[in-house]
Amino acid sequence: ETCDNVDCGPGKQCRMSRRNKPRCVCAPDCSNASRASVCGTDGKTYRDGCALLKARCKGQPNLEMQYHGPCQKNCKDVQCPSGTFCVVDQNNNAHCVLCNLRPCPAESGQGEQQQQQQHVCGKDGVTYASVCHLRRATCLLGKSIGVAYQGRCSKSKSCDDVLCGSGKKCLWDPAEGGPHCAQCNDICRDAKRMEPVCATNNNTYPNACAMGNAACSSGVYLEVKHTGYCS
Repeated sequence: ETCDNVDCGPGKQCRMSRRNKPRCVCAPDCSNASRASVCGTDGKTYRDGCALLKARCKGQPNLEMQYHGPCQKNCKDVQCPSGTFCVVDQNNNAHCVLCNLRPCPAESGQGEQQQQQQHVCGKDGVTYASVCHLRRATCLLGKSIGVAYQGRCSKSKSCDDVLCGSGKKCLWDPAEGGPHCAQCNDICRDAKRMEPVCATNNNTYPNACAMGNAACSSGVYLEVKHTGYCS
């Protein structure tokens, strides 16, 4: 057996093993990669661009560099590539995202367009004419807003009048003082590979999926405060 007819795909090369068997190993072309640290789209800092390319090769095919330098907690020192904008998510991590700043359709149409025009209540307590309007506000604000639930925001202090979409359950969000529709009944696949997280209730969970399921069981919405154990 030889490497002559072995196609390993992009970023990999065929090498002969110690047992004289052909095997594919990660060998990305790093000639144009950054030699300084970079922040990946997985929110992790890599020592250089080549390390990111190797991580992509080893099982993260969708991994990309989102900006140069270590991953940041705010947008002050982030220089996003042309055409992208810096936005801070709900866990205070900076991301470079594509923003569509064109005006959203003013009136609802039919089918998919009509769905885009449904009112949504943002986590900031503001009613947006559609998901499109909320995303646009997110980009202009530079901070994640997030959808609390479908429909106009209500002053309800319970989940009684809130209708959540398929697979979602209404939970009480103590931070916002209102209801929040969250995805429930998640099956925690690859749980052993996930990092422990510290939730907004200052409890540590084995991973974000387990935290979400605990929130669904208790009826109280939780978010990741930071990765790792609570102090």
